[in-house]
Amino acid sequence: MTSGAAELSGLRGLLAAAATALHDIAEQVAGCDPHDLGAVMGELAALITQAQAARIVVLHEATSRGVIAASDACGPAEWVVDHSGDTAQIREATALARVAAGCALPAYAELAQPVRNGRIAVSVADAVLREHGKLGDYLPEEAMSEALADLVSVAQSATEPQAVSRLSRRLMGAAARAGSLQASQDRLHDRRGLTSFGEDHLGLFHARLVLDPASHAIVSSALEALAPPRAETDLEGSPLPQSRNADQRRADALVEVCAAYAERGPTVRLGARARVVITMPLTELREGTGSGSIPTGEILGPETVRRMACDAAVIPVVLGSASEVLDVGREQRVVTAAQLVALHHRDGGCTFPGCSRPPGWCQAHHVRHWATGGRTTLENLALLCSRHHTVVHRRAYNATVSPTGVTWLRRTASPRPSGVPPP
Repeated sequence: MTSGAAELSGLRGLLAAAATALHDIAEQVAGCDPHDLGAVMGELAALITQAQAARIVVLHEATSRGVIAASDACGPAEWVVDHSGDTAQIREATALARVAAGCALPAYAELAQPVRNGRIAVSVADAVLREHGKLGDYLPEEAMSEALADLVSVAQSATEPQAVSRLSRRLMGAAARAGSLQASQDRLHDRRGLTSFGEDHLGLFHARLVLDPASHAIVSSALEALAPPRAETDLEGSPLPQSRNADQRRADALVEVCAAYAERGPTVRLGARARVVITMPLTELREGTGSGSIPTGEILGPETVRRMACDAAVIPVVLGSASEVLDVGREQRVVTAAQLVALHHRDGGCTFPGCSRPPGWCQAHHVRHWATGGRTTLENLALLCSRHHTVVHRRAYNATVSPTGVTWLRRTASPRPSGVPPP
């Protein structure tokens, strides 16, 4: 037997012995001091991380030596599953394959070493590769190496992938190339959608909803405000035996929002007020540059922030040059019920040329944004449907407002004549 074969045989023997020890762990821990159970749990967690790191090493060897290519497996993930004896592990095996492939690249040598040493969990390493790849769309090339170092540093002390994602968002907001963040927000917004409801064999209706980060912040804020977890009781105060779960509360909240709108129109004010807080430096908000953030950690482009800030449910937190809070916007800056009635009468619906959306489907837009001194008066307001509200902010259209209506124009072009299809 060669020395290499002997070493492999010894390694496999150790692994088999460890598996046997874990198989009998119930008997071993039964007699442990209760104070030692926490330490055992921590050591098991470290063992799992180290075992995953070892799997990365073995997978890299199998790939580089052509073992996988010569096998019947379709790829690295399938090869892992074939040799694990558990087809349910395909998701985990796919992550292993991604991390092994990433760590084999010279560009990720800084990540590879701590992964193979077991200092970074596979799920966290997978997040590093994913988030660093995303940052390539936003950061200048010269900043990518430093960004990777920051992500790896956080990953070595992280217990969950979310820590890496949070850092990535901060890096994205702080160093994004001019216009790249907003362009990404626009692409995400264009992919939003809600399918038609389809009925299943039980008589239930299903649909698929896809939202961009800004839309998600508004919708989730409204649903959470109307669907807080609380004890449900009968008239005598006794707990009901079948309280609603979280999914049922959100479904009821959505129905309540739609019912209230259908009954009372766009001026409806629900009892539980939904709010979205956006934080952004004042200079960037005025100039339409930089980025803003919402409590979920999502980073939003400047025009997305300016568009959302027209909405009554959005409260802006304005920062100075030293990130100190200069002002917290108040809902009084939003149109009153009386002003909205006047806008409905004056504009008759969406004011964008070629659009026929009725008033009930429109929002009040500040022609001169409140962040640059625009006042909440009829002379500075115009009705826009949701789609054209986005278009106006995205393309920086301006308008003139008269007592009889609104005329839209580009900042550097002549007014768009009525009847021309919107962009």
